[in-house]
Amino acid sequence: MAAVIVFRNHLTNNLQIPAAVVTQIIDVHGYDSIHEFASATDREIRALTSTIRKPPSVANDASSPKIVLGQSYAIRILHFMYYARLISKVGRQHTTTPVGQATCTIDNIRTIGRYFEWIGDHDESDSPEYPSAFDGKNSRTLLEDIDTWLKRTYVTREYVDPNMNPDDDPGFLQPDVESELIRRTSMNDDDFNENNKRVWLMLRAVTHKTDAWSIIEGFARNQNGRQGYISLTAHFKGRGHISRIKTDAKNVLERIFWKGSTINFTFDVFVSRLQGAYHDLAEYGDNRTDESKVVTLITKVAGDSSLSSACTFIRNDAQPSGDFTAAIQYLSNEVLAKNRVVNTNNTRNISSTSSRRNFSRNRNNNGGSTQAPSNAKSNTGDRYSKEGNIFLNDGTYSNHIWWNILNKEERKYCESLRQRRRTRKRNTQARNERHVSNIDTRNLDDNTKPAANAGNGMSRRR
Repeated sequence: MAAVIVFRNHLTNNLQIPAAVVTQIIDVHGYDSIHEFASATDREIRALTSTIRKPPSVANDASSPKIVLGQSYAIRILHFMYYARLISKVGRQHTTTPVGQATCTIDNIRTIGRYFEWIGDHDESDSPEYPSAFDGKNSRTLLEDIDTWLKRTYVTREYVDPNMNPDDDPGFLQPDVESELIRRTSMNDDDFNENNKRVWLMLRAVTHKTDAWSIIEGFARNQNGRQGYISLTAHFKGRGHISRIKTDAKNVLERIFWKGSTINFTFDVFVSRLQGAYHDLAEYGDNRTDESKVVTLITKVAGDSSLSSACTFIRNDAQPSGDFTAAIQYLSNEVLAKNRVVNTNNTRNISSTSSRRNFSRNRNNNGGSTQAPSNAKSNTGDRYSKEGNIFLNDGTYSNHIWWNILNKEERKYCESLRQRRRTRKRNTQARNERHVSNIDTRNLDDNTKPAANAGNGMSRRR
């Protein structure tokens, strides 16, 4: 009875839930202890608050007093349930004073409640998809995929004895709810046993019929997912494995250099491999300072002369010289700017080469020269407009090109080319007529004598 009184006072005074609501929670619905809340489900607590707001007797009797339960109080009751569930899982004792294992304050239960609402319920139907099966090549990828999957469960966590030395306990919810669960999650309750089997099923799916299966096969009988995971980690992250990773990373740092972009080796690829090598070394205790990384970076890009001024700036500037990320960003911007200039020049060269090729192909078709408009390209004579259009066929175009592509000045210029062609055609016809006349004159009958006053082969036959 005394415990119920203490619990009632805690809900009323510490959590500031209205007394009438607390009476309904304890006296009417029987939630009179932390254990009752810890055993309840989300649905049951939501039903509790809904019933308190509008009990059946009130719904049928308009004269009955209604209990006011605001939304904030309903949420606080739900968060209190999450608090009760958490301290039961991590083995802490409930207390209302700051000097204790699990201080129950409004701020603490709100933090816990929001955390559990964020992760959602971990029912079987909500289990994430299994990682890809182990391919026998990259064990590190296998462990990373498994760790990603395990972040949504609370099974293979660091174990700390609940009877640990208080001096070694950083405190309730320190530094956050996730850390509290990792340190102290119980490993002998129903939740653990159920999740342990779920982890085993995942491990079996990704390792069965692969080289990794023999490492965990011994735990198949009891479906011990935790021990299976520990064995995989010990095998693939053992001393020999760590030594191989560090050796590979050092080889990358020794052999990789930047001398300019190729199809399969861009500056982003260069930076990614460099950063990956440093990350691998740091993961296993070989941490390099930013200053040494920057020095290595400058050495590795020395083969690209276009970055020499950028490297000089990095050496002399205090900010990028001591910040590896900033130095990479500065060099990346320089490479990007250089590539833009190169691409622009290549585009111009292609356009110019193509234009000259077309010019040489059509030069003989156009005959002599005509004064080009003032906006024509000077290096291509009268064969091109300002926009690079080629004046083909002496200015003859289809209607589409004439009206939609050429401007007014270009059309005027084309007209002059057309006129020149017509003039040239008339002159050619006139010359041909004279040639015919000459031929006719020169082929007169030898017996016919020309007139006395006839020119030397220049008169027409009468």
